[in-house]
Amino acid sequence: MLFHEVKMSVTEKRSKPGPGSYSVHGQSLEWTGCRERFSAFFKKDVVGIYFSVEASQGYRVASFIKKIESVLDLELKSVFHETNFNYVIYIRPSQFWMSCDVRRSLLTIFLRQGLQYCLPADNFDDALFGQTSITHDYAAATKPAIMRFLFGFTTIDLEQIRMCPVGAGWVSLFRGASTQQIRQKLIHSDGGDEGLIGAGKLWG
Repeated sequence: MLFHEVKMSVTEKRSKPGPGSYSVHGQSLEWTGCRERFSAFFKKDVVGIYFSVEASQGYRVASFIKKIESVLDLELKSVFHETNFNYVIYIRPSQFWMSCDVRRSLLTIFLRQGLQYCLPADNFDDALFGQTSITHDYAAATKPAIMRFLFGFTTIDLEQIRMCPVGAGWVSLFRGASTQQIRQKLIHSDGGDEGLIGAGKLWG
């Protein structure tokens, strides 16, 4: 089931946002279209977030995130709810995303990339790295790191997080990073490289 059977009821506090905006302000929505500003509110104790989409197109984002979580083989996956507004969906992110600042930052990128996903065509790669005025180049500019992440190297070196500026996230860590830097910052959950596809390369 793509969406949870319970539909969330929310109240708009301001004018309708454009697609790709975020809110964590409970039932009275206050939107921001800035990922960096949103990160100040998107903390690990947040239960769920709201995300704006084109009217009745929330299934695109839900399908895209579910596919990513299947690639990552997550045991506990994110839960999606429709709301009383057809341009707003509610997401209860998996603990996998919520447990790490940098993963939460990446999730906000994935949500926007999901706006481009077409389930019948299954244009996953195009949606994942496509650039629009909404997605910007955040995924395309960090493509090697995203590919390594999707190969299972999802543990972020904590020392790298400490070195990041306050409020910095995925893009600050990986835009322009060398292969060696990416390998140092993204570690496999089992701590090893042996036996993995492409061992000795970016994802091994």
